[in-house]
Amino acid sequence: MDTVNINVSGKKFTIRKSVLLRFPQTKLGRLTEKWPEYNPEENEYFFDRNPKVMLSIFDLYRTGELHLPKNVCSFTVKTELDFWQIDESLISECCWKMYTTTLKAKAVIDVIEKSLNEHPFVNREELSTRQHLWMTMEFPQHSIVSKIWFTIYMLFVSMVVIIACLYTIPQLREPLRKEDSHLASGSILDMLLKSEMKGTIYRLDLACLVFFTVELLTKFTICPEKKRFFSFGLNNLDVTLTLIMWTAVVLDHIPIVEHVHIAHTVLRAMFCLNVLRIFHLGKSSNVMKLLIFTLKASLSAFGLLLVTLTMAVVIYATLAYFAEVATKADTFSNIPIAIWWTVVTMTTVGYGDICPQSWAGYVVGVICSLSGILLIAMPIAIIASNFDAFYSNMPAAEQRIRRKCLKEIEDERLKLSYNSGAGPQTLPLKTDQYYQPTYVPTDDEL
Repeated sequence: MDTVNINVSGKKFTIRKSVLLRFPQTKLGRLTEKWPEYNPEENEYFFDRNPKVMLSIFDLYRTGELHLPKNVCSFTVKTELDFWQIDESLISECCWKMYTTTLKAKAVIDVIEKSLNEHPFVNREELSTRQHLWMTMEFPQHSIVSKIWFTIYMLFVSMVVIIACLYTIPQLREPLRKEDSHLASGSILDMLLKSEMKGTIYRLDLACLVFFTVELLTKFTICPEKKRFFSFGLNNLDVTLTLIMWTAVVLDHIPIVEHVHIAHTVLRAMFCLNVLRIFHLGKSSNVMKLLIFTLKASLSAFGLLLVTLTMAVVIYATLAYFAEVATKADTFSNIPIAIWWTVVTMTTVGYGDICPQSWAGYVVGVICSLSGILLIAMPIAIIASNFDAFYSNMPAAEQRIRRKCLKEIEDERLKLSYNSGAGPQTLPLKTDQYYQPTYVPTDDEL
C-alpha cells in the first residue's frame, strides 16, 4: 500500500498518496522525497506547523470539502491554508461565514489601529522642545498640558458657536444708521444688511478671532513640515475662516466701504461659519473617527441608495402628476412639484404642504410611501452593520496598541538594564514614559 507519513509538530499522520493527488496543485499533492522536509531515516515528512488544522485538511483530500474546526482562530486557519497552498474557495458553505467574519473583524481592527497609530511609539525624552510644542497643540492625548490646552481651545470654540447663534437675534443688533432704527418691521435680510452686532458681542467675537489667529500662526511656525501642515483639512479650514474674519474686520474700519452693505454683510454673515470649528472635537473623540470610518466603508451603500431613490422618485412623481391630471384634481402644477412631494413622501418626512386629492393619487401615494420605506431600509442596514463592526472592534484595536506599547516599554527596560550591567529586574517599569501613539517629527524634518 502506497502511503505517506507526515509529521506535523510531533503529531504523525498517515494517508494514501493517491488521496493527496486529488488536489495536485496543493503542497501536499506535490510531495517528493527530494524536499528538505523529507527524513529518509524515519520515512516521513516533517513540518513545523499547527497540527490542529491538519485533520480538517486531510478530510479535504478525502471528501473534497473543507470543514474548519471551531476552536481555531480563522486567521490561523488562513495562515495554514496559505502555507499548504489550499484555495479558500474549497471551504464548505457552512463554515464560510464563520471564517470570513473573523477575517473581516481583523481587517477592521487594522484600519482602526492604523488611524490611531500611524507612527511608531517614541519616548518623550527623545522629543525636542519644538516637537513637544507641536505635539501639545496638535494631539490632546500627548500629555496633561495638551489636554488642558485642548480644553481651553474648545471653550473658545464654544464661545464662537454661541456668538454665531446670537448673531441672528434682532434684539442683540443695532442699526448702522439712525434712519434704520425700525428693523423689526422689515425682512430678516434687511435686518442683517442694515444692522450690526452690539459692541459687547462684537468685542467678544474679535477676542476669539485674535485667539484663533495666534493659535494658527503659532502652530504653523512650530510645525515640522510646512507642506504637511496644509494637508490636514482642519488646518485649511482654520486658515480660510481666519482670512474671511479678518477681511470683515478690516472692512468695519474703512470709511470708503462703509455704505457697501451687501458685500460687507456677506463677509460678516460668514462669521457664522465659525461653527465649523466644532470639528476639532474629533481630535479627542474616537466616536468621530468611527463615523468617518463608517462613511468611507458605506460609500457603495450610499451610491445604491442614491441610484434607487432617484429612479423611484422620478417614476412615482410622473405617476402622481398624471394621476391627478387624469382625475382633474390638478394638485401638482408641474412634475418638479410632484418630485418634491415624492421625495418628502418616500423619506417618510411628510410635511403635508401638498398632497394628492384624488383616489388615483391616493393609490400612488400609498405605493410610494411603502416603496420608500423598503428602499431606504435596505442600504441603511448595511451602514448600521458597518458602524457596528467598527464600534465593536474599537476596544480590540486599542488593546493591541496597549500591548505594543507595553512591549516597547519592556524592550527599552531590558536594553537599559543590560547596557548598564544591572539585572533586568533592577530597573522599574515606568509606563508613564509612553503615551498614545501620534505623529512625531524627526530632527531631520525640523
